[in-house]
Amino acid sequence: MKKSLLIMLLSLVVNVLSAEITICKRLSEILPHVEKDTLVVFNINNVLTISKQDAGSTPWAEEQIASLMKQMNTTKPHATNLFIPFWHAVLIASDVELYDPEAEALVAYLQRHGIKVMALTNRYIEMAYPTHHNLRSVGIDFARNPPCAEDIPITGVSSPAKYVEGILFNGLINFKGDTLAAFLQQIGYHPGKVIYVEDKPKHLAQVGEKIEALGIRFLGIHFGAMELERQVYQPELAAVQVKYHLDILDDSAALILRHGQTGCKKALEVAGPHKPLPVKNPHIKAILSLEELQGELKPGTLVVTELDQVLWETQGSIGSRPFHQHMFEKYLTFGECPLKARDRADRLFEKIQRRAQVRLLIDSKFFHQIPQKNCWSVAVTHRPHNLIQRTMEQAESVGLHFHSPFKEEKSHLPTGILCREGSESQFHLLDKKLASLSQQPARIIAISSDSEDLVQVEKIASHYKIPFRGRLLFPKSQGVMLDDEILAIELYHLDHLLTNDEAAQILHYAESNVD
Repeated sequence: MKKSLLIMLLSLVVNVLSAEITICKRLSEILPHVEKDTLVVFNINNVLTISKQDAGSTPWAEEQIASLMKQMNTTKPHATNLFIPFWHAVLIASDVELYDPEAEALVAYLQRHGIKVMALTNRYIEMAYPTHHNLRSVGIDFARNPPCAEDIPITGVSSPAKYVEGILFNGLINFKGDTLAAFLQQIGYHPGKVIYVEDKPKHLAQVGEKIEALGIRFLGIHFGAMELERQVYQPELAAVQVKYHLDILDDSAALILRHGQTGCKKALEVAGPHKPLPVKNPHIKAILSLEELQGELKPGTLVVTELDQVLWETQGSIGSRPFHQHMFEKYLTFGECPLKARDRADRLFEKIQRRAQVRLLIDSKFFHQIPQKNCWSVAVTHRPHNLIQRTMEQAESVGLHFHSPFKEEKSHLPTGILCREGSESQFHLLDKKLASLSQQPARIIAISSDSEDLVQVEKIASHYKIPFRGRLLFPKSQGVMLDDEILAIELYHLDHLLTNDEAAQILHYAESNVD
């Protein structure tokens, strides 16, 4: 038994060593080895392309998976499966460049001359779309002259693998050689020779063994033994890129990208908070903080507060109410009817708010005291009703809680936040909610940074003969910048990762301004 096992092991070693492997510094060096009936197979990362950003790169993915394994005390396959959705999202937003400048021309040359070409990658099948998108962005398309024109799930391997438009997605569990051999057998393709270009020798040996076992000549190309010049992975840059991929780019970061470090402080100073304007209405006056209202909280009072630019502000001007109105007006100038212009502005704003974080401008303790004083509170917002759930999540994230007198109707969502519904304003909804009460509030105190909002609430209070007090509040804020260049930078980075240079610029500015 021991003797037969030894013979088997020796046979395996001989097979691995028999696979022909050579070193190439440039991809064009494989051309003399290509024959008429050759299948050329490329690994993708560090052979054809390399990530322009540290977030999305192979070292970054390995680091993130290792971190998940440690945090959750789990296996690599499980950690990888948990990481895949986020990896997928980052890959879609990331950019790649050719690792070897000759790669695009070489692949196209082989395809034009009838040579079957494909890719073999350890990425999972869920990453098919961003992988093809990234490759096509640098001129490489494996859907041209592939060994098989159909997409095929691979059978007979340990974990799911699939061939999609010329790329074989192997996953991290399967051995590359097993999957490639299974694929060739499934489609009944027996090329005279397989050339496999890979940057890791361990994969070359294993693929060579499996291909030669099929009776096919094999040549392994170890590409990158003397790597082309490349940047060293910098995890601190990846962290900045991920931060601004999960959240929208804020004004300060956008200003850094626009102005650079010089002139950035000056630009930030210009973006100050709004200044209160004089108000002639005797029922409306300006206040400096919510603490001034403590003496006005008599039992039965309903406090109606505007969310945006009063209780909180969102990251970046593109998350603000003025931006939403700015885009609505811009779409009108494009010739859209008001209904379509509002719908377009709403859809863009919804996309932004799904990612945006909020920062409190006031002390939330004021709202925690309201129930103790037998008073009520609700927030009103210009946001479309589709964002009600997201808005409540944001409120929860900053500890804002409202004690609403309004009952739930069809929805199971609490009514402490009133959003705009279609063409009907948030104040129209407030009117309807007040009409549903069996007993009206003893008084209404409305708080906003916009006097027009206060006038709207005053009209409603007057209709129900409820005493009204309006309070203009301008909390300390960075203000809203409707500068077209700043807005354009923030909008661009909704769907794109910061480049390494941009991330380094923001990181350097942040470090140089630490107290």
